[in-house]
Amino acid sequence: MAKKPDAKASRKSGGTGALTQEKSLRVRHEGPRFTRLNYILMGIGAALLILGYIFIGGGEQRGDHFDPSEIYHPMRITIAPILILLGFMVEVVAIFYKARFKDSQEQA
Repeated sequence: MAKKPDAKASRKSGGTGALTQEKSLRVRHEGPRFTRLNYILMGIGAALLILGYIFIGGGEQRGDHFDPSEIYHPMRITIAPILILLGFMVEVVAIFYKARFKDSQEQA
């Protein structure tokens, strides 16, 4: 079996050890992770989700009479699922959106 490289030996020989590589890969966050825009986008996504679920719920059936036009209405089978998918996409964008600060660009 081959021996694993020793971290101390790699530091002495001038090589980069695993610890220094991990430190260089870490990202330093300055300020809050989510900005005002993130929260606005999250609110829009949540509103789209709620609206889509309300539309997919539709109206009530009247009595014992089955009305396929209420069940298979385009609002329920087309528009509501599109709103729900858009809501989830906006939520993903809102979570992963990272604002670019001018201060951090000037320092770099």
